[in-house]
Amino acid sequence: MPRNVNTKQLQRIFKGEDLEFRITEYPVKFDGALILEDLLLPCDLKFNESDLGHLVFKNCRFLGNISFNQTQMNLLSFEGCEFRDVDINECEINELNLNDSTLVKRFHIGGSAINSLNIERNPIFEAIEVACENNILQASINDNGHSEQNSFKSTIYLCPERFDSMVLKNNVSEILHIGTIGQYSSFEIDSYCANLFLFSNCNSSDSKVSFQNLQPLDPSAASVCIVNSERIVAMKQEGVFSDFKHIRKYVQRVEDINQFRSLAS
Repeated sequence: MPRNVNTKQLQRIFKGEDLEFRITEYPVKFDGALILEDLLLPCDLKFNESDLGHLVFKNCRFLGNISFNQTQMNLLSFEGCEFRDVDINECEINELNLNDSTLVKRFHIGGSAINSLNIERNPIFEAIEVACENNILQASINDNGHSEQNSFKSTIYLCPERFDSMVLKNNVSEILHIGTIGQYSSFEIDSYCANLFLFSNCNSSDSKVSFQNLQPLDPSAASVCIVNSERIVAMKQEGVFSDFKHIRKYVQRVEDINQFRSLAS
């Protein structure tokens, strides 16, 4: 049973001052809206089976990892923050924003229901993962990655179980791995630079799919790998990968797909 907390009590949890929460990770219920600005969060934070209302972090620095499991939120927004790992699993969130981060190592969403997802203007990251079993109505993933600033071997991985609309514009990463193009969905990629474009199990004929301006970071080494994805093979014939010298088609077991990520090294 979640414990009701007020604004002051929730602030103490984020500041690492609630020792009971740090030890037991008791579920919490917060009905209000909390905006935390210019705050140093010194320790790992794990919210399990909680209800957190509206949470907004502005220009905060997370020294530990933060995770949300089986938690409900109307709004979770990170603006201009610095992170290690962020894990969101089996959550229900109306609106989730990750914008203008100074650094994020790993941002992972798995098995969650999200109405609106916005990941924008994050220049330095190692992994952004919208993984399997997610149900997302609308996603905008724009202006992430900076080839000169980002020293990580960065990956954007997208494989939600269901989505209505997904748009990627003006992104840069070492690897882009697309694990689905949805069913009866709209999927758009415009202006993306990477050294490995990996498409796996992208076969739906019912989705509206548009790829434009796909570019290699290193023209001599960049590859496109198409695994069990006849819809992408058809798009290849339309010239969407015309700037790539190395284009490979595979029929492969799903469990072996991850080995192709090494091709970008």
